[in-house]
Amino acid sequence: MKIFKSLLFISTVIIITSCSTDDSIFTNNDSGVVDQPCDIVPSIWTNGDGSISNPYQIESIENLYYLAEQVNDTASTVINNYNFKYFKLINDIDLNCKPWIPIGGLKDDYIFEGDFDGNNKTISNVTIDRPDELYVGFFGFLGYNSSLKNLTINGNITGDKSVGGLAGFSYAEQIQNSCFNGAITGNDWVGGILGFSRYGTMENCCFDGTIKGNDEVGGIVGHSIDNSLNNCSSNLTSLEGNDEVGGITGSSAADEIISSSVSGNIIANKFVGGISGRSTGVTTIEIANFEGSLLGLGSVGGICGDLTGSTISESSNKGTVSASGSQIGGIVGMSYGGRIEQSFNTGNVNGSKRCGGIVGRSDASGTQWSYVENCYNTGDISSTDNELAAGIVGGSGTTSIKYCYNTGSVPNTGTGNSENDNIVVYDFDGFSSNIIVEHCYFLDGIDQFSHVGFERTAVEMKSSAFINELNTGANNSWKMDVTPNVNNEFPILNWQ
Repeated sequence: MKIFKSLLFISTVIIITSCSTDDSIFTNNDSGVVDQPCDIVPSIWTNGDGSISNPYQIESIENLYYLAEQVNDTASTVINNYNFKYFKLINDIDLNCKPWIPIGGLKDDYIFEGDFDGNNKTISNVTIDRPDELYVGFFGFLGYNSSLKNLTINGNITGDKSVGGLAGFSYAEQIQNSCFNGAITGNDWVGGILGFSRYGTMENCCFDGTIKGNDEVGGIVGHSIDNSLNNCSSNLTSLEGNDEVGGITGSSAADEIISSSVSGNIIANKFVGGISGRSTGVTTIEIANFEGSLLGLGSVGGICGDLTGSTISESSNKGTVSASGSQIGGIVGMSYGGRIEQSFNTGNVNGSKRCGGIVGRSDASGTQWSYVENCYNTGDISSTDNELAAGIVGGSGTTSIKYCYNTGSVPNTGTGNSENDNIVVYDFDGFSSNIIVEHCYFLDGIDQFSHVGFERTAVEMKSSAFINELNTGANNSWKMDVTPNVNNEFPILNWQ
């Protein structure tokens, strides 16, 4: 299979007419000052002193263009980065004249380092078409001391590398309550909100629209390092890329992703996830949910495509996960030393081989085991190669699997001699044989079998006695599915 690379608030809207159709006038002139389209004459704000208690007030389109002009004045001997200065957007603004030059990033050190409060206003029709340039977004480059909040942007943005709806490249301390609606197109490090982000906190951010990129493409952040993302969501008409593509982050290293949700369609090559394409460096994903469809080649998972030395907990996938290759899982495609706990999958999983209801393929990372504990699968699992398909882990090496159950169908498990299993299949292709399986169960049926799991009838699995089996020892993760039923009366996790 060939995988290709490739609303809002309506209040006081300030509109400038007599737009020029010549986009070329919006370029750097010999003085280094950015010219403006549509006969707009940038004008400095007249209210505010830039302090936290009395921020500069952006009241008009002219004020907004003035801010861009000042930050982007690369000919000036004085860098206008507005470090520790505060801005507040007073009105909705429609940039009906195009194109827009990103604020910052045209040259080293010419970046925005102030605090921008959108004041729950919207900037509409932001159009950027710079397919050969870096640092492309409404803000091109946000410095270490910068922050954004309460801002919605609508538009269409195209760049090369480090492309995002709010900012292409960010070291911002905090981005809060901000969204982008529209289309984002780029090459590498492409995100619905930020293309690249490090050392920041993002809260209550959202994206709605389409994203196309190549490598490290995310619904919120393309390339994310050492960030905290809390309560972020994306509604994806489509998210398309090549490698490391995810509904929240394309790639995550040492991130904390909490309370995230993604809906829509994701198509990519490898390392494809409903939440994160690839998570490494002790990344933590908690309380995440994906609903929609995932289509890829290999290492595709409902939550994460590749989980290395990282953790997923209290998360769920309700979407379909399909691929033409291997390492396909309802929660994780490939886990190296990863930990998956208190999570479930209800979506169907299909690939060539190494297909699992929770993990497609699992093994240690060095001396660090992989763990799958207190998880369940109800989705149907199938493999076109008819091997290494299982209800919990499709192909396993050094992995501990405890307190899990599967009620989804897994074809050709009945003989006991096939390479499919209702719980886990040992992967003979270079994996170690250190597998621990304890207190794992599967739903009985005609020709159903597991080498390591225990068969139970539907009546038994819906009983309090079965809850006690799952909660053996100090484990206390399970409860009855009572009215209103969310899992057809089969056991659910305490957090559900």
